Amino acid sequence: MNNKIVSVLVFCFFASLFINAKNKDTQVEKCAQSVVNVVDKKSSEPIILKNPLMGLIDGKSFGINANTFFLIVKSRHEVRKRLVGVFLADKTKVGFYVFEGKKCFLPELVDLESELELKEDAASKAKLVELYKLLNWAKEDFINFTSEYMDSAKGMKGALLGIMKEFHEKSGLGEFFLLDWVKIPDGGEMESVRKNVVTFGNLQTLLTEMAGFLEAMARSCPKGEALFNKMLEAAKHKA
Repeated sequence: MNNKIVSVLVFCFFASLFINAKNKDTQVEKCAQSVVNVVDKKSSEPIILKNPLMGLIDGKSFGINANTFFLIVKSRHEVRKRLVGVFLADKTKVGFYVFEGKKCFLPELVDLESELELKEDAASKAKLVELYKLLNWAKEDFINFTSEYMDSAKGMKGALLGIMKEFHEKSGLGEFFLLDWVKIPDGGEMESVRKNVVTFGNLQTLLTEMAGFLEAMARSCPKGEALFNKMLEAAKHKA
């Protein structure tokens, strides 16, 4: 078995732990908590999507099958890393983005950007230029790690509009980039990110929306999750 397949199997194994873990004392469970917490500003209750379309796509080969469910979990994990940071081996947590040699949490960059924009001195302006370079890198990073999931959603965006509207209403989120994304013709999504995400605050909003939506999708697709777990078991037996 080649290294790429082994890597995918390992990720699948931990992804299943993220969703089904029971032992609250394990390190895996603690790390998993950052993946499975729902971004819901109205309630601590998980968001379950009730749109009739969910019943039509959950567990279907053309909808949320094992592979699509894996992409949802994988994308959610990557979004959360950028949104709230990553855990090191010693259980400390650090920011994902590096600015001036320091690993920064996204809210730190949002605050720094706001501070620098109010200053007129040359040093602050130069620092802001460097910060915007990091923002451009962050946008390309977002495009790269979401491309596989975005590709899988092509052709389904019209159908997803109702589902996204339901999530928007239940989440209590205000500004909502994803509703605009659904209206963009296939192929133009990433250019939209480059054009419309112009501050770290925009990036934080986009990541928050995406993390919450992906989590809600995963929680609302029990048949897709069952197929994913079945695929995982089969892969473990073959390894």
